[in-house]
Amino acid sequence: MWHNMADDVEEKLLEQHSFPAVCPACGRREAHAYIVKYTEVRGGCWVWCSHCRAFSHHSLRPPSYWGEQKEPVDRSCLSALPADLEKQKDAVDAWMTLHYRGLDHDLCEYCIRNLDLSNTVCPDCHGKHAQAHLDGPCLILRCPDCGFEVIGGSFYAPCEQDNGRYRIRIISQKLSKEQILAVGRCLKLPVLEVKKCLDEGRILPKELYLGPAMSAQEYLEQKGILCRLSPKPRYGRYRACGLKMEIHRL
Repeated sequence: MWHNMADDVEEKLLEQHSFPAVCPACGRREAHAYIVKYTEVRGGCWVWCSHCRAFSHHSLRPPSYWGEQKEPVDRSCLSALPADLEKQKDAVDAWMTLHYRGLDHDLCEYCIRNLDLSNTVCPDCHGKHAQAHLDGPCLILRCPDCGFEVIGGSFYAPCEQDNGRYRIRIISQKLSKEQILAVGRCLKLPVLEVKKCLDEGRILPKELYLGPAMSAQEYLEQKGILCRLSPKPRYGRYRACGLKMEIHRL
């Protein structure tokens, strides 16, 4: 029986570019993905695993390079469940491996905290003078025309909903002893383990959530250590943004 796939499993699956992919949930190379483009800003995405039967289906903005390729599946056969896609998984895998290079849109473009919420249409009297503003994750809407007022919760920016784990790869060559110590202190890793990873060119084993990962990257760069996060965060304005909630500030 199909069951819902966890968000972090889906994110890790969509970071892979060859299908069938390794399922982050069960570890079997029986995971698949399929994206269709309806318009430039709207598409559909299915991800599923043939082995553990986890799946997810949702709308997304198609990758900017997603063209008008001939699709391997008749759209009229598609539904929320990936049952029909599962029957055609070999063709889907070959098509996705050929065309998919990852999601590439800057998620800050869709941040609710950057939207102009003034002159919102009132859901009660339909007047155009309602005012809305965000207070943390709560959206507060008031209408001066009819007195309508409502408070809604769970209005989070994309970065505030990011539950993915990030790791750091050191790009700088020949770090000094002080810099190696700085890496160890920053990531709370044994210095010998840090040095071994650097000598072997491996990514550091510490996993961090987005906020701590960005903070760690900034700290290391201040120490003259070039590094990058893996996977690459898709938040182009994260560091400069002053609108994030306090727990996400650097």
